[in-house]
Amino acid sequence: MCVTAAVIIGLWSPPSISGDLFFTGTLAQGGLVFAKAEPGAHVTISGRTIQVDETGGFIFGLGRNHAPTLAVDVRFGDGTIVQQMIKVRQRNYDEQHINNLPKKMVTPPVKIQQRITREAEDVRNARAHASDATHIRGKLIWPIVGPVTGIYGSRRILNGEPRAPHYGVDIAAPTGTPVQVIASG
Repeated sequence: MCVTAAVIIGLWSPPSISGDLFFTGTLAQGGLVFAKAEPGAHVTISGRTIQVDETGGFIFGLGRNHAPTLAVDVRFGDGTIVQQMIKVRQRNYDEQHINNLPKKMVTPPVKIQQRITREAEDVRNARAHASDATHIRGKLIWPIVGPVTGIYGSRRILNGEPRAPHYGVDIAAPTGTPVQVIASG
């Protein structure tokens, strides 16, 4: 049996979009979404297979520049297929203009640039492989308490030169301050 449904939802919609499929989290660019189907379900998000745990739970993130809609396809254990188009709220990101910086703060020295390039490659390689991990459930916690000095998606314009967007959250604390793990696993 094949059932096809097309539903457009927004941030203000209830988390359930089908009797067998639930979403919580932020359905917006840069958001983290926790979802639940039935155990044994096969899930693809915009054509990419998503790891589903033994309870039917799965997690996915929405990129900084994600398109306005998201295609969700779920094949349940009984053969039923649910296809949904979900509305993704578009965001505007902050820009911080900083002028009169020394040149080395705008264009790093060669040695620092080489390190930045290596680290960026490490991140690309890590993101290229889907994890089989299914242990991230429940509430995420902040790793440390302190002033937030950099937010996801924002970018800086240094001496008039745009820099890459920020893909994390920075929290200021003195060097050596202990941090907590944000989730179990």
